[in-house]
Amino acid sequence: MPPRCRQVLAALLESVSSDIAGHRCLDLSANGLGGAWFDARGVAWSDASRLRPHDRFALVVCELASIDLGLEHLDVEGVLLVFVSTNEAAATWLTQRNIISRASVRSAEGNWFLCARRPVLTPTYEVSLVVPCQDDARYLAPLLLHLANDPGEVTWELVVVDRGSFDETGALLRSLQGDVRVIHRPRHTLQADALDVALHACAGELAVVVDPHLIPAPGWLPALTAAAAASPEALAFLGQSPAEDGERLLPLLAVRSAPYRARGGLDPTLATEHAVSDLLCRLGTPRLVPALTADLGQPIDAARTG
Repeated sequence: MPPRCRQVLAALLESVSSDIAGHRCLDLSANGLGGAWFDARGVAWSDASRLRPHDRFALVVCELASIDLGLEHLDVEGVLLVFVSTNEAAATWLTQRNIISRASVRSAEGNWFLCARRPVLTPTYEVSLVVPCQDDARYLAPLLLHLANDPGEVTWELVVVDRGSFDETGALLRSLQGDVRVIHRPRHTLQADALDVALHACAGELAVVVDPHLIPAPGWLPALTAAAAASPEALAFLGQSPAEDGERLLPLLAVRSAPYRARGGLDPTLATEHAVSDLLCRLGTPRLVPALTADLGQPIDAARTG
């Protein structure tokens, strides 16, 4: 493995726990790669030959062939480092198991995924609004102001996932108050990956993705919750969002949070439009909600000069 790839993987693990030497670790890789990395750190590695039925580990290094064994021995709050070769489809193992990819590193031989168990959440809001952003402060500010003036007919929380913005987005998000959570992802993270992390963190019974360049129409949340109540069999709902000048915007997509988590969520390795199509194939035909609409937002500098 190239030294640079090894350094990035080590940094990923340290982002989860800076004291990796203080944990029990299990190496199920075919060539004992995990133990080779961290011998110098004094990590107590175990392998399959020394496993006992009740052994649990904070870190498991494995491949697809050994991932199920790894999950059997993973602590509730432990992490998996999974190697997937370039010839293997990541979507299959991510959607079939109760795990979520937190980050990934590419190498010539394949991809390494840092994974954790999916959280089990009890809904505490009717709706979670998920807003992904990257250098979108000019549009995000008007959207947040619009949401803050919501009449409050529906209980909702705001979940913003920021992919390493370089503009004023960070300062704007730090100024927010109320039922707001901010999730930070590295700048190179694919949008589908960032959205999947945010959607898995939602505490709303429904989760709706809102493009930061849009301003939802009045009454959109009551329309969404009414449609969900009228169609309990539907797991996904689609609205209508504008697109001008060839701009590619996220669809106004809402999903029931529990089925979303149970059926694997968005594939973090795909482009967003393909990940959404793949998701809807698993959730079933979405119900169209005509009242779930939005207009293009006006950037804050244009609003000041207009």
